[in-house]
Amino acid sequence: MYKAREQKDILQEMINNSKAKTGLFEGTFMYDALSSNSIEIAKNEVEIEEAYKVAFADTSYGEYLTMLAKQIGVIRKEATKAVGILTIKGTGTIYEGATFATESGIQFVATENKEIKELYAYFDFPALPEELKAEDIVKETRHDKKMEHGKIKFILLDKVGEAAIYQDVTPEEMLTVLERV
Repeated sequence: MYKAREQKDILQEMINNSKAKTGLFEGTFMYDALSSNSIEIAKNEVEIEEAYKVAFADTSYGEYLTMLAKQIGVIRKEATKAVGILTIKGTGTIYEGATFATESGIQFVATENKEIKELYAYFDFPALPEELKAEDIVKETRHDKKMEHGKIKFILLDKVGEAAIYQDVTPEEMLTVLERV
């Protein structure tokens, strides 16, 4: 791949190759003439580098890639916008036009307003009464019929139709979850 040289490097090469042995420092006629030429040569080198990029399909882009593809009988189609479903956790409102981005920088725009609710709110489960405290619930579970050997038995759905028994939930974890409700 062709890489354009920097203007300062071109100028230095021109000075080194110059037959004139006097007046090759900044401000002299010879230096200024070489300097202005090195600027134009550097511009040309950038154009040559760009021409190399667009000459090959793996580095080409835009209309140049379209022309390369057409040479081998491939007609490019117009780009279309991606459509997908986004999973958002938490509560709040997502407004039409809101922008989201993936870790790699691909951006998506919301096409509608959407209210985001926690699972309990989504199903309109009632909130805990204000006088009922999360600590009291955890304390009362110690007397629950599902308590075995000091651990409460949770029967939860892993998938629709597939129940699983969990006995590894700590009182601290229960408290954390209940405080969010």
